[in-house]
Amino acid sequence: MNRRRFLALTAAGITLTAIGGYKYMGVNEMELQPKKEGKILADLHTHPANYKCKEDTLEALTFGITGLAFINHGNQNKILTYEEGVGLFSDVEEIDIGKFAKVTYDGKTGYLLKAQEFTADFHILALGIETYLPNIQDARQAVEAARKQNAIVILNHPYVTNNDHPIVKYRLITEEEEAKARELCEMVDEVEVFNAQNIRTYMPGIPNMNEANDAAKILAQHCGKKGTAASDAHLRLEQLGIAGIYLSDQHLCLEAIREALKNQNFERAEQYVNRLSFIKGMFIG
Repeated sequence: MNRRRFLALTAAGITLTAIGGYKYMGVNEMELQPKKEGKILADLHTHPANYKCKEDTLEALTFGITGLAFINHGNQNKILTYEEGVGLFSDVEEIDIGKFAKVTYDGKTGYLLKAQEFTADFHILALGIETYLPNIQDARQAVEAARKQNAIVILNHPYVTNNDHPIVKYRLITEEEEAKARELCEMVDEVEVFNAQNIRTYMPGIPNMNEANDAAKILAQHCGKKGTAASDAHLRLEQLGIAGIYLSDQHLCLEAIREALKNQNFERAEQYVNRLSFIKGMFIG
């Protein structure tokens, strides 16, 4: 076990002990968002694991639309890709070949969407990408590369970025970085204004990430965007579908999703991951 892994697991253990020791930090239940007549829930930004029980994975992927976002660095071998997800099902209808598929399991129907998240200075989500690309280090260039593949482009959690720390992986952006966030907001199709991982941890040295969601909503409004929501599920199947956007369930395809975002014809569904699931996803898997 290397030092980084040891520190991560130690931090997870300390945090779990703290969570268990304080009643006010109790673990709330997470639930799938409710079904709505004529609507389907789309959780467009997720990273479920590819090593969980097959039956559990099949069940988890049939709640609505799941954007399976590949990350081309770090722990990418653990993340379920679109190709792997489609390959799990025996009943598959590809609507947009290689990008968007209808899948059925045990009488339940879901949809899988091929995506890639570029995690440089800001995180850029490319929905319906044709070919996975290297992890482009500048967010502007990532947007341009995604556009060349006719992908739908979303600026993910604009007020949270990578942190160079072995345990605390993310931080809030600085005032200087906010100028670039505003620039990127103008470049993309939509902005993710609710990220279910941006929880209040009550841990020393970890900022209140709820503030990032609040600031993102102001940014999106300033840029004329409605703002999307997503679980940003980290390896954990129980996180899928706890947040997202409701779309019309008619004539589903990539262009229908694109038009819904363009015309702001969607409704956000917001719910945070609970603290136990957050710790498991970030530190354990």
